[in-house]
Amino acid sequence: MNVPHLTPRELQVLHLLCDIACWLEKEMPDLLGMTLSTFKSHKENLFRKFKVHNRQELLVQAVRLGLVPCYCQAGQERIAADAAAR
Repeated sequence: MNVPHLTPRELQVLHLLCDIACWLEKEMPDLLGMTLSTFKSHKENLFRKFKVHNRQELLVQAVRLGLVPCYCQAGQERIAADAAAR
């Protein structure tokens, strides 16, 4: 998969959705200074652009594409193995 074109705000939302320290989505719009409706629109756009259905799938794709860091050792090993297989 190629990296989809993301707006600056979509990239901010992506980073927040993929931050393992931020699990309460209802607080995320306030952190970015936007309404819940705007946040949900950005989230839906990200799911569509990455062709995913949930945050976990979004995180996996974002890590694989190098858009967000992977802090999990097993995840880093899997990404390295996938890259070596290509």
